[in-house]
Amino acid sequence: SSFIPPRRVYLAGPAFGQSDTVANDWRRLATAILDAQRVINPMRRDYRGKEDLLYMQIVKEDKADIDAAYMLLAYCPIPSAGTSMEIFYAHSQQKPVVICAMPPISPWIRYHARVIQPDILDAILVVRALL
Repeated sequence: SSFIPPRRVYLAGPAFGQSDTVANDWRRLATAILDAQRVINPMRRDYRGKEDLLYMQIVKEDKADIDAAYMLLAYCPIPSAGTSMEIFYAHSQQKPVVICAMPPISPWIRYHARVIQPDILDAILVVRALL
């Protein structure tokens, strides 16, 4: 019998200009609940402070991670250009997108989401059910 790799989820959320707390705490929670084998965490490459120099590498690597994922979980506590682009990119590939956001929610975010939850734990549990 052939090995079937687990479905994986890309963890999209603000990193540019953000504290460790904003960038990493929710990702640690998601990893604990979903299992490290099932998450693709772009913060394993922490390029904060080097964005101007490494923008090509950052976007190429993040897109490759999304390509490898089955779905995307986006934590949206604040507006983020990168997170919004990742949501759009995943949706354009027909990947399910689960978003954690509080109202008011942009029509663009709403349009590209399969599910929106106001609480990150609830969003993670939706992802676990869909994986």
